[in-house]
Amino acid sequence: MAEKSTFRNALEAAVEPRHTRHHPLFQKWQTGELSKKCVAGYMFELWHYVSHIYPAFWLIASKAPQDVVELEIENWTEEMSDKNPHPELYLRFLEACGENRDEIMSREPLPSTEGWTNWLLKLAKEEPWYACFAAMHVGSEFQFAGTMESVLKALREKYEFTEHEIEHFWVHAEADVEHGGSAMDALERHMTTKELRDAAVRYIAESSRRTWFYNDCIYLHYEQGQLN
Repeated sequence: MAEKSTFRNALEAAVEPRHTRHHPLFQKWQTGELSKKCVAGYMFELWHYVSHIYPAFWLIASKAPQDVVELEIENWTEEMSDKNPHPELYLRFLEACGENRDEIMSREPLPSTEGWTNWLLKLAKEEPWYACFAAMHVGSEFQFAGTMESVLKALREKYEFTEHEIEHFWVHAEADVEHGGSAMDALERHMTTKELRDAAVRYIAESSRRTWFYNDCIYLHYEQGQLN
């Protein structure tokens, strides 16, 4: 295995202090202690985020180098495959939690979810391509692989969901490893100056901070009964 570059280590280090797997929500989820209400709430908020973030793929691609354009097209194609669109996996799991599909589609998310989504979309619209690319694919998506993997055992053994019901989790435990790694590879290719590398690290660190706050609000609202 090739030794990681200093820049690659810096990208990963920007995520680690607030990696989602360290959050109290996921610490309780891993042991099966998180309420099913909060499990469903997390997935509802994530479904809302995913359902509204896709324009960022094309906004990034409109300004990015060709290899990054191809990555975003690949991401879109995988997420929205006619055979197995990923948003449907969220809805399937939420229905397994006892949620009503029609109510899910009409319910408003937490303001923190809207804030996180809108910040990423604003980066995609107004900043250079690498801003949202780094923030979304490394600062957030890179975290999901290890985080989804960490709760799979509890979903199977403690919450007793079927493999069909938890397909979202095992699909993303694999796919987001690849997506996050490909994004880091692209940043290593294109962030060729200290200024660019420092900027990428800043966007990732800020995205990780905002993701943590997004999880804070989910935990406080659905698990602790606050922020009502």
